[in-house]
Amino acid sequence: MTKRHDSSNSDASPLKPGQIVLDSLLVESTIGRGGMAVVYQVRSIETGKRWALKLLTRTDSNTRKRLVREGELQKSLKNNHLIGVKHVLKVNDQPALLMHLAQGPSLQWVLRRKRLTLEESLTVFRGVLIGVGCAHAAGVIHRDLKPANILLHNDERQIVPKVTDFGVAKNLELDDGATQTGTVFGTPAYMAPEQMVESRKVDRRADLWSLGCILYRMTTGKRPFGQKGALLYAAVVQGQFEDPRAINPDLPDNVVFAIREMMCLDVNRRISDCASVMAMLEGKTALMQSSEIGELDVHAPEVHSKAPTTLPLHFIPNRKAPVLDEHRDDAPSGRKVQLGTGTSSSSVISDMPGLNTLQAMKNDLDARLSNPNTRGPESPEQPEMDEEAWPVQPKPSGVPLTTRDAARTPARKTSLFTAAELQIFGAFILGALCFAVSMYLLLW
Repeated sequence: MTKRHDSSNSDASPLKPGQIVLDSLLVESTIGRGGMAVVYQVRSIETGKRWALKLLTRTDSNTRKRLVREGELQKSLKNNHLIGVKHVLKVNDQPALLMHLAQGPSLQWVLRRKRLTLEESLTVFRGVLIGVGCAHAAGVIHRDLKPANILLHNDERQIVPKVTDFGVAKNLELDDGATQTGTVFGTPAYMAPEQMVESRKVDRRADLWSLGCILYRMTTGKRPFGQKGALLYAAVVQGQFEDPRAINPDLPDNVVFAIREMMCLDVNRRISDCASVMAMLEGKTALMQSSEIGELDVHAPEVHSKAPTTLPLHFIPNRKAPVLDEHRDDAPSGRKVQLGTGTSSSSVISDMPGLNTLQAMKNDLDARLSNPNTRGPESPEQPEMDEEAWPVQPKPSGVPLTTRDAARTPARKTSLFTAAELQIFGAFILGALCFAVSMYLLLW
């Protein structure tokens, strides 16, 4: 027997299969559950169409405000490569989102069970670029792009990549103050270095960094930043990632260049929009641009592609396919505070001890980049660089070194660590210990 759901109750109690909400939606099953919200599969009693219903499990005003904001943002975005929001509703006196239902797993689920070919990687990525480009053209930045937030929708004819979870997104035109100064949102392994300092001040180039991490993951089979805890934060802020071609020597130049451009440590030299990345991948533009970009317009150019952006149905592995790597690809590090409303929980770090250390490390790195004496070897006669001291490897022979690459090439070092680096590392470890103690006392 079907039970009617009393929406007058203010408690954020879970829904159960068979319940009817708002006199029109039948709850069929639970799709996913996160720290802030649960997503249910529901069916319209009138039309029979299935939808996803995202309902908060927390009732504080900030979380409610953020979910409504997410819904309004997604309602304004219309693109086949985005998960659309149909209505912002109230269930149990809590805001809820009625969203289009994606029939298929996340990209993260697929990557753990399948090694993607280059063509598969680029096809998925083109679809993601179009979706994110649509958001950027509307002045919206996502701030939490990662494989778990890319769904692979089976429309019974093909697999369509769709970007979802705008729970920590930002509208560059309508900054409503939902993000407080000094607050950091995102998933550290895919978060831009400047976003680790403060999420409120980032622009769409932070999303470009995350997209570079995603393309790196798909084309190499590894995350660019596989560390955990303090080492992860240090690696991201200093841009310490292995050259993708060192992992996959068969990567073509344009793919390697696109990854390097998106993951350029200097945000003012980072490629600035999805349309430029698409043109680079399709060979329609010069591989490198060494001029500084500076301040951006709020609205980015729209993204188009004549190349495929959907995949055949057999792209999705069998549900019983074994996991290739037990490492949890998108597990957030740092403080386990959930303020986002996404079902794939976003790590939110607020007032974390050691955050000032990250800023100091970034300032130290900026000083290195601006000092011409620290720009390392530009000729093959000079000694090889210390691979552990700097992330960006020299290009393979036959590939010219550009102005921007030269700025990111390290100086030679006479010892493994300088005194300044040891001081920074010690301060970071101390901050991490303070954070661990504060969390223990808080939980106690």
